[in-house]
Amino acid sequence: IYALLLWIGITNLTAQVVINEYSASNLESFTDKYGKTEDWIELYNTSSNAVDISGWHISDKANKPGKWEIPAGTIIPANDHLVFLCSGRDGKFYGEYHTNFKLTQTQGSDLVLLSDANESIIEIFALDYTLVEHSHCRAVDGASNWKISTAPTFGESNNGSPQINGYTATPQMSL
Repeated sequence: IYALLLWIGITNLTAQVVINEYSASNLESFTDKYGKTEDWIELYNTSSNAVDISGWHISDKANKPGKWEIPAGTIIPANDHLVFLCSGRDGKFYGEYHTNFKLTQTQGSDLVLLSDANESIIEIFALDYTLVEHSHCRAVDGASNWKISTAPTFGESNNGSPQINGYTATPQMSL
């Protein structure tokens, strides 16, 4: 019975960490400790308890859900955010998490993916195009609806940030 309760507790924790915001167009706003402006993925812990995500994975490819393993000892505090820089550096340096891949929104094939330690996909989203210095974010931290943030909230709450529903469609000209 104890093992079953432990499994249920862990399963519930898995559903409480979500991809909250991501940007593949950070060219000036947020710099890492190397002075570089990297793309990034932000996770959010929706629960009132800290969650250890050691051994979980972040990826940009659906066929490689275990592409980058989150290092041991990585904990997201209760109702808090944690940013992962998509720099290709592969590791934790100067207190920052750097994945082994970069995001590319212009090729149409990248995505953002969060999977657990068994590489079971928790969340997966297509990497939709954004303008420079914009991001995709949940309208409210942890909510189900997504918007485009015109002032990304790197590691901070999305609640109350400037957001739009989408961009105006490209006009079509006809003679």
